Amino acid sequence: MRDLANLDQDVGTLRIGVIHSMITGLLPDVLSAMKSHDPVSIFMFIQANLPTCTDRVVAETLDAAIIVEPPYAISKALNFVELRRDPLILLCSSKERERDPITLLKKRPFIWYDRKHWGGRVGDIYLKRIKINPGERHELDSLDGIAVLVDRGFGVSVVPDWLPPWPEGLSLRKIPLKDAPSRIVGFLFPRLSSRHRLLAAFLEEASRALYRKEEALRSRHSIFKGERR
Repeated sequence: MRDLANLDQDVGTLRIGVIHSMITGLLPDVLSAMKSHDPVSIFMFIQANLPTCTDRVVAETLDAAIIVEPPYAISKALNFVELRRDPLILLCSSKERERDPITLLKKRPFIWYDRKHWGGRVGDIYLKRIKINPGERHELDSLDGIAVLVDRGFGVSVVPDWLPPWPEGLSLRKIPLKDAPSRIVGFLFPRLSSRHRLLAAFLEEASRALYRKEEALRSRHSIFKGERR
């Protein structure tokens, strides 16, 4: 990273827009990997309004963004590199006895993941495709908030299975949904940028951090399965 920085003239700060779930799920690992590489610094711009975030990359007020893949064609001036797919799941309390996700969607109160979010639209499209109109009770733009309400018995929800950490102390069950799509999270950046070397290095660190984290999650899941057996 230091060698790359010396090749670029303007490398003091990278301005990165980041969706909320990746702030906790990915950014700490990337920042830990990069913290020793002076003179690089990262300014995180937490942005829930994803169209605005995309517009800011085009306008060069942001150097890049980690966002959900837009539901429209991306400008040819930008690159979008997939980082992770978050499969849709049905989230319910572990106290729930019913195991069939379709029955749960038809009979339990439903908590929407905000349909103004691109990630929330994925769930909305899926439910329309399987022709289920759930009995909605709440609509939140916070995945953590949804998880807490589900834990407290306020209903069930269809959400992307986002990277941990999740809120602590919750007792939840994740039920896979047959033929459900995934929320695609990726790195959006200009095709032409004076900081292209630094952006490439950041993307590489992000990919490595994701690989390490997903390997750890798979290993932990295997251990838990072994214990259950």
